[in-house]
Amino acid sequence: MKVPVLLCLVFSLATAHAENRAAEKSDKSDDSKASAAFLAGDYDTAIFLYTEVIEADPKAPFAYNGRGLAYYYKKDLTKALADFDQAIRLKPLSMFYYNRGIARYDSGDDKSAIADLTRALQDKRTNPQIRADCLVARARCYINQSQSASAMSDLNAAIKLHEDSEAYRLRGIIHKVAHEYDKSLADYEKAIALDPKNANAYGTEAYLLSVCPMPKYRDGAKAVRYATRACELTEWHDAQAIDSLAAAYAETGDFDKAIPYQKQADEMAKKADPERLTLYEKHQPFRDLNRAEKAVPLPETGKVTIKLGEKLTTHFEVDGEQLINPITAKGDRPGENSFAFDFRLYKGRRALFLQHSFSQIIRVRCLARLKGQDAYFETDLLPIPPRQLNPELWSDPIEELVLFDFHFDGKKPEKSVTALGGVYLYRSTTETPSFAVRSR
Repeated sequence: MKVPVLLCLVFSLATAHAENRAAEKSDKSDDSKASAAFLAGDYDTAIFLYTEVIEADPKAPFAYNGRGLAYYYKKDLTKALADFDQAIRLKPLSMFYYNRGIARYDSGDDKSAIADLTRALQDKRTNPQIRADCLVARARCYINQSQSASAMSDLNAAIKLHEDSEAYRLRGIIHKVAHEYDKSLADYEKAIALDPKNANAYGTEAYLLSVCPMPKYRDGAKAVRYATRACELTEWHDAQAIDSLAAAYAETGDFDKAIPYQKQADEMAKKADPERLTLYEKHQPFRDLNRAEKAVPLPETGKVTIKLGEKLTTHFEVDGEQLINPITAKGDRPGENSFAFDFRLYKGRRALFLQHSFSQIIRVRCLARLKGQDAYFETDLLPIPPRQLNPELWSDPIEELVLFDFHFDGKKPEKSVTALGGVYLYRSTTETPSFAVRSR
């Protein structure tokens, strides 16, 4: 993910020298040899030469900035940040703020990075391409902070200034999280067209083509091609690219390849994903719901499935604390040892009305499937008291519910209920969970 940022840093250094050297004629220092070493990739020599310049003139801001960049490339963020701090104290140029913002982003300090990048953007004289780079960098920070609206605003502005591959890729991620998969794929394709060597663009699109919860957007064969290309461009050294390749092979049903690639990605990242690997070992593909919940497999037995607009009655056998062997028919009038379900729209929300004939409080687990998707996530159902109509409410566009693990709660029924709109509620469910913006 950092390659585009580093390229911007090199460009900012060269531009800063070109645009501001005339204003620095009074400097006693000459850091041209140090800058040449830096641009040649000889960072140790650059640090040595910049240090000589600083010793000769402790008030040479470009020398501090250049040495900070060299430390940054050597992954010594502490020293890089110290040099950028000093450069800014000596001369608060927008380029210095930009470089410190990038270093703060890499150190995980997104809030401080946003402040620096915002300060850098205040200089309206900055080259349009560098302004675009700055906007893209700030968008990354906003994405990490789950501020998708701010990130989208920055990316749109960056694209207007300069059509950048990474800006389209990041915008595609935001579209993906918002379930706008058409827009997401279009942006990924644009990112690849602008830069056919952008490994991240290939890997990110391959991931979506493999794990999208909406079947019409999945394409396992294309995902394998794109993920393989991402691995080739990164010389098989990028864990995320290999992880995407594992997901792609899982989508095609080739688990003999998905499993070893997932193990390789986990080993490289030094962070195992046992749930993903377990799915592949069970010959099940992975689905990314782009929300806080994870996709879970359906129970094989003991479940009741109800779609929006249906009314069902289900009879159970009692086995200790468990209700087993459900037999379901149409209708919503519970008989002995039975549940009545009514899943419909209610005041603009999805509502599941439940009622049962048992004398005890009953707990139920529930899986939900959103409209157009084929993956299920678990959603809470509150304890269901006897002899009361108990609605559960959702704002999500849920199309189907699967209820299972019906069992007695073991607690005495609550005596009080809350009235709402003529319907008695045991307790209202929580609102829609917040979505997490992901980097893939």
